[in-house]
Amino acid sequence: MTEFVRFNSAFEHKDKETKARTRYPAGWAGEVDEAIAKAAREDGSVLPAEKVAAAKADRKS
Repeated sequence: MTEFVRFNSAFEHKDKETKARTRYPAGWAGEVDEAIAKAAREDGSVLPAEKVAAAKADRKS
């Protein structure tokens, strides 16, 4: 499953299985895997859920 997030600071995710690294720049918004969203929240790299919902609504209008 995926989740919409907006990064407020740069974030790098390292896949434990493949060792691949994915970098998300500050300001990037889009759908990511739930595990990545959770790790980014724990790191403080994404906006709080309420602000993400507002940003997603703005994006659709």
